[in-house]
Amino acid sequence: MQLQDNVFFVTGGASGLGEATARMLVESGACVVIADVNEASGERLVSEVYGGTVPFAEEYLVPVTKRQILGRILKNLKMIYLNEGNAESAWPVVEKMVHLDPDSPVDRRDRGLLAHGRNLFPLARSDLRFYLDRRPEAPDRASIQASLAAVEAILSMLG
Repeated sequence: MQLQDNVFFVTGGASGLGEATARMLVESGACVVIADVNEASGERLVSEVYGGTVPFAEEYLVPVTKRQILGRILKNLKMIYLNEGNAESAWPVVEKMVHLDPDSPVDRRDRGLLAHGRNLFPLARSDLRFYLDRRPEAPDRASIQASLAAVEAILSMLG
């Protein structure tokens, strides 16, 4: 089984068999979410295998819908792929995110930028315009406008 570049959720992952499984998966190149009721052991293991921790926050315990859970998982997966520079793997994730919430300006921006890289210029133009229309004060507005201008220039050359 190919473990590298896959995401695994290991419950009881801070000790015993769960810890051994988490370590083996990380060593194999997988991304691992370590869940355990023992917060200190979980933080220790995350620090050892990833070189840092993710602080626990009470808002992580707020009840959410299945749709929200799926959205969070997809967002995390998207960020893993983008941080690795893996646009090819990020593409289907972002497509699912837009399908899940087509009115999300950030998801549409991300899909627009990825669509630009995939030479899907009409989709890129539509998504980047959507983002700019709904986020007029966005801190990345100038760079998104530049990307949109490049897409529109390509589309005008293509006729």
